Amino acid sequence: MTKIYNVSMKQVAERAGVSRMTVSLALRGHSKITPSTTERVLKAAEELGYNPNPYLSLLGSHIRSSKQKKLQAQLAYLCHKQIRSPSQLSHSTPVFEEEFFLGANQRAESLGYGLERIQLKKVDVTSGRLNQMLINRGIMGLIVWRHPIKPLDWNMDWDRFAVCTMGVSLDAWDFHTVECDRHRGMADLVSNLQSLGYKRPGLVMLDEQDRSHNHIQRSVISNWQIQLPYQDQVPHLIETELRKPDFLKWLDKYQPDVVISGYDYAQDWILESGRSIPGDTGFARPQITEKKELSGIRYDHLAMGKAAVDIISGQIMSNERGTPEVSKNVLIAGHWQTGTSLKRLSDS
Repeated sequence: MTKIYNVSMKQVAERAGVSRMTVSLALRGHSKITPSTTERVLKAAEELGYNPNPYLSLLGSHIRSSKQKKLQAQLAYLCHKQIRSPSQLSHSTPVFEEEFFLGANQRAESLGYGLERIQLKKVDVTSGRLNQMLINRGIMGLIVWRHPIKPLDWNMDWDRFAVCTMGVSLDAWDFHTVECDRHRGMADLVSNLQSLGYKRPGLVMLDEQDRSHNHIQRSVISNWQIQLPYQDQVPHLIETELRKPDFLKWLDKYQPDVVISGYDYAQDWILESGRSIPGDTGFARPQITEKKELSGIRYDHLAMGKAAVDIISGQIMSNERGTPEVSKNVLIAGHWQTGTSLKRLSDS
């Protein structure tokens, strides 16, 4: 459950012998409040447990610092792949996972937070090393990529942190989440394929992805197919492992006029079979990542990263930590990208 600290500002004011307005200003480090009064308010707040998190200590250190450096609470971006630094990304094109981080970092800076990027290793997560490292660094909020380590295997004291998760997983995560609006995106994809004249769609995906996406792609394409003549209903190719021979056999047997897949190697296999894209077969991606020229749905990954920081900031300001009683799932809409891997069939 979310851990909420219910000591009131009035109680802190009574303990410190000041007004509630003074407490409010002091806890925000306002320049109107003298350092000695701020120290007294911080001490009272800590004694009462008004805000038992690293921010009070951070603020106290800031007030006492002779250099008066910019106050920054720390957030951490926990990911499974290496993420380049913001300065490196400013001189190059970010890849898929880096777009989320870049958006999160932009929002964090605008709100006055620092954002560390930490590449996860299973041994650090399961042994408790990560938990202790985050505590030692004064981390208050976590953006967590949900896969591939199961949540039960995490040796973490979640009640210490404000948490927002991203990505997909076969396992249940009970924290607030930011995701792509996949159902709306797939509906948009189908609508555009229909307007281009495609009538024999073929879906190709891994079984694990199908399940982690709650069968959204399968269900939307199936709903389209049942409206088509029986002879145009191409069976889905959904396997635990996608192999080139099986894919080409499926492609030759059912002759889809468009392949819908989230895997670049499916596009490569079409070309290696001697077919052209989009001349012989169209190719559409439910979520465009690295290959920006493709046709399909483009999600604003920067906006997703920003939304994750907004969720964490809200928890910090509300003194909420740990698993929420009711989790929120924020869906970021995508938009259709015409791209180069489809054509208008009525013109051919």
